[in-house]
Amino acid sequence: MCPIWEGRFIHSAMYMAIVSAFHVLASHLTVAAAWFNLYLKRRAVYEQRPELYVYLKHSALGLLVFAYVFGAMAGMGIWQTTTAANPRGISALIHNFVFYWGAEWSMFLIDVVGIIAYYY
Repeated sequence: MCPIWEGRFIHSAMYMAIVSAFHVLASHLTVAAAWFNLYLKRRAVYEQRPELYVYLKHSALGLLVFAYVFGAMAGMGIWQTTTAANPRGISALIHNFVFYWGAEWSMFLIDVVGIIAYYY
């Protein structure tokens, strides 16, 4: 039998890594898509291409759904898996990195408000 499925390699730290990797993928894709939308918006304005506006509207909606639904779910999944794996560990992380955690949430809030304002 494969050792991966026997429980030797899949453990709490691996679950945290999988959920965290998906969360980072969603957040980085969000930032990249926002810059790409800015680039396309500038092209649409300067080249007077109205067909790009339709694409940008759909792209912004997809960005809202993917990044802020799946990304937020994965962010909460990180809390769940970390708390299940080591309840005292999450407390230590919060106490040691509270400023960085607050800065991340501030940037996330700015990102969410920005894409919602852009979409509407």
